[in-house]
Amino acid sequence: MYRGFQFRWVAFWSLAFFVSFSHAIPGWIYGLFSFSGSFEARKSKDDEWTRTVGVDGKPSRFWKHVYALPQALTYFVSSLAGFASLYILLNNYLSGMTEITASKAAILIALFFFAVAGLSGALGRILTELKGLPGIGGS
Repeated sequence: MYRGFQFRWVAFWSLAFFVSFSHAIPGWIYGLFSFSGSFEARKSKDDEWTRTVGVDGKPSRFWKHVYALPQALTYFVSSLAGFASLYILLNNYLSGMTEITASKAAILIALFFFAVAGLSGALGRILTELKGLPGIGGS
């Protein structure tokens, strides 16, 4: 059902991109921090990875930023996902609260917690802990 152009959703998504970008900055910094830790830990073992990404025993600037990019994207996308779940929650579910079923209530609760985790930036940290980082906790 087309309801026409609504400025409130433009403002909502503008805020979503701004907040998501502001969540990506700590993700970027976390990626830089985790890269330096894994580099130092592997440098003592003198493995090939440190020789590939390092110059004169220190990590090259290019590889530091390449390593930090997935962290920043994880935080950005998880924050946008939180806004998307809030959008779905506001747009679809709260308008039909008169005829609520058990399945609709379960989805409503899941969307609510997903929105809270995404908007607070916790979802990015949760995903980072779950997936592990190459050279630290992952493969």
